[in-house]
Amino acid sequence: MQTIFSEFLENQTNYQHLIVKISQKQNRLYKWMVNNDFELHHSEGKNLFLKRCLGHQENECTYPRYKTMSIGVTTVIFNKDLTEFLAIKEMSGPYIDWKAPTGSVEEEKETPLEAAVRDVLEETNLEISLEHLHLVSTISTRNFRGNKPDYNFVYAGISNHPGDIKPKEKDIKDVAWLSVNDFLKGELPVKHELRPLILQQVVSIAKECLEKNQGWGASPAYWGSGKPAILFQKT
Repeated sequence: MQTIFSEFLENQTNYQHLIVKISQKQNRLYKWMVNNDFELHHSEGKNLFLKRCLGHQENECTYPRYKTMSIGVTTVIFNKDLTEFLAIKEMSGPYIDWKAPTGSVEEEKETPLEAAVRDVLEETNLEISLEHLHLVSTISTRNFRGNKPDYNFVYAGISNHPGDIKPKEKDIKDVAWLSVNDFLKGELPVKHELRPLILQQVVSIAKECLEKNQGWGASPAYWGSGKPAILFQKT
């Protein structure tokens, strides 16, 4: 075991750290790994995840943070008269037809609102501003991203300048402005049981909130420390 592991490490010169998963049936490996400079990263179910720095100093390692909750965003962008909305098709995943842009929050770098703006730009090439988005719904789910609880923020906005929309990320198959009425009446083939989260129901809620001027609008604010923040106020 020691020889195999040593040979493996010699071929990992371009990496800073190593994370290994062992199951309950492999617990005999735990003592050996601890004796070889591994530390516990986290446990999940019946599995242990151990980490080891491959750099010369511990501060060279940037281990991925273990998330106990995943935070997602769904962003529904309409044209000026709310007859069309911006939709995407992904190359793969549980949804095999059109849907509103969705993504995950990079928690250490951004707020959910900032993630919504970034996600729309990355997936569709459309630039939108923070102040043009309204928070219209929040959805709590379980086991949507792995085995962790998920909390999803739904934002809605209007784009007066559709611009040159196009797929920007390699996992986006197509981008288009779709008829809201046709989309809400259509039968969409979906593999995942959480269909209302990012398909017809969320588009319907977003449209209704904008029509009735409901929801929460974003305003720049600051904490007592002077750090910037986003304050939502009911519109």
